[in-house]
Amino acid sequence: MGILVLGILLIYMLAKLEKGIIIVLLLSPVLSIIEVGGQSITLYLQAFLLCVYVVKRYKSICCTIRHNIFFISSFIMICSLFLSNYLSIEKHTPTLLLMMSSYFTIFILFDIFKQNIRYVNYFIKVSVVFAFVITINGLFETIFRYNILSELFVKIGLYPSSFWFVTGVRYGLKRAQSLFDMHTSLGGYCYIVFCFLLFLRSKYYSHKNIPVCLLILLILNLFFTGVRSAIIASCIGIIPFIDLKKFKAKHYFICFAFLVLVLPFLAPYLENIINSITQTDAISGSNTDMRYNQYEISLAYMNESFWFGNGISYTFNVAKMFDKELYGAESAWFPLMIDQGMFGCIAYSLLYLSALYFVFKKHMKSFAWCIVGFLVFDSMSSIPRISLIYFFYYISAIYYIKFYLKNDTFNNNSGLQCRKIH
Repeated sequence: MGILVLGILLIYMLAKLEKGIIIVLLLSPVLSIIEVGGQSITLYLQAFLLCVYVVKRYKSICCTIRHNIFFISSFIMICSLFLSNYLSIEKHTPTLLLMMSSYFTIFILFDIFKQNIRYVNYFIKVSVVFAFVITINGLFETIFRYNILSELFVKIGLYPSSFWFVTGVRYGLKRAQSLFDMHTSLGGYCYIVFCFLLFLRSKYYSHKNIPVCLLILLILNLFFTGVRSAIIASCIGIIPFIDLKKFKAKHYFICFAFLVLVLPFLAPYLENIINSITQTDAISGSNTDMRYNQYEISLAYMNESFWFGNGISYTFNVAKMFDKELYGAESAWFPLMIDQGMFGCIAYSLLYLSALYFVFKKHMKSFAWCIVGFLVFDSMSSIPRISLIYFFYYISAIYYIKFYLKNDTFNNNSGLQCRKIH
């Protein structure tokens, strides 16, 4: 089945390169689970789209890379990855190529949006459809405690037989994972797409383009994961969208009715959630002591090769075999410290700084809260298959929507109805 999916996507990219690339990039967290020949199909897909697109748009992509804010930070991270792998005893070249190529996909997406604004419209439509599939499956999984689509994918051989099904319960609910192999991945996906769609709905789009039911499904699925760091991140990311000036009398009435009629029944349940965040030992799972122990172990491994680390995937292939505390290292920084050393930590910090600089420079300041929220999430939990690069895809789409709306080009050349900005 993996070969079939790979073949279909390659053929589609040959027929409609730009649209095929958008589908591959948006679906990459799920596609990365599917394997062919022991390697994720995203390795083949990214290698193909890079080669074909660079040949087709060589001058354009070179210009895009050269003038892109993310160029310096991405280049430094690529150097860090290369040096970490080159200086390590055990090489992981396929993983290196996959990770390096993912940074080039940022510039390809920027270039696609720059070439034709209709592709931004297509990006949004694919995002909405994919989000509906993910969240509806997650909703059914939580209610019936059965992951319908993932179970089906394993049975037909699309997902590997080693696919891990989450069976844990938190806050009285089965922890949802939907099409991902980790509940934190679903939390990361829901957070990014929720911030993206809420930003568009509040700033640019008419309400019928971004269904409120999808936003509700996204925030519910984020909660269904039971990931405390995701809940904290969402509280931070939603800050710029709370505008009391826009509240009408009916909104205050709804809030009052909720406080009087509903909150008393939910109070014990909400208290349990708050206690699990403020007192990390209150429930099973990671806690402050565990994270501190993981930090000390990571620092010890980092000191063995301080600047360039011990090599790609060293944390999960070697270190965790000797130190079980590193299993599921509860932060993006711990594997980074071990694998890529100080240089990798600096490069990763620069990626976040470049993202913040980008949104401030392009007058999207309110979205900085969403980036800060993701940084908190990323620092408190590991988010497999949902990388900062994936977040950048959505940031680039927001920028081009804003850019084209200035002259009303988007309304004239797409099927979406937006509010013009001045």
